[in-house]
Amino acid sequence: MDERIYLGQQKIWSEMGRGMYYLAVGSLLVKCLAFHMGLGQCSAEYLVIIGAPVYFQIRSRQLKMSFLPAKGKRNRQVWLIRLGLLTAIAAYWTLNKSQDWKSAAVYLVSFLAAYQVTRTLLALSEKKRAKRLEEEFDSDE
Repeated sequence: MDERIYLGQQKIWSEMGRGMYYLAVGSLLVKCLAFHMGLGQCSAEYLVIIGAPVYFQIRSRQLKMSFLPAKGKRNRQVWLIRLGLLTAIAAYWTLNKSQDWKSAAVYLVSFLAAYQVTRTLLALSEKKRAKRLEEEFDSDE
């Protein structure tokens, strides 16, 4: 098989996997927000949402690859997505009035803080790992 064809197939599979991941996120949001289902009723989506990033990290370490966090345009897109999700959640809580807005705000702020700390620690870990792998591969040559 030609290398271009192989790389094309890999790109298609990658895009399909990413699409299925986003469909699982959308399905979970619709089931929880619109149909008021619990996580027990959304177990397949929950497993995909949690399992895909875990598999990605495990597999990248097995293949001795390091993926540094994106900077620039991609980072702005991630922050816009986060802001959009927070706006949607805040609008849902405001319209539904099922929770006190103060408790909702504390929950959202604590979630964002935990998310950002985890992301920062992962970025530092990946930078160290990338440097170590680069030194390892340079010494092999």
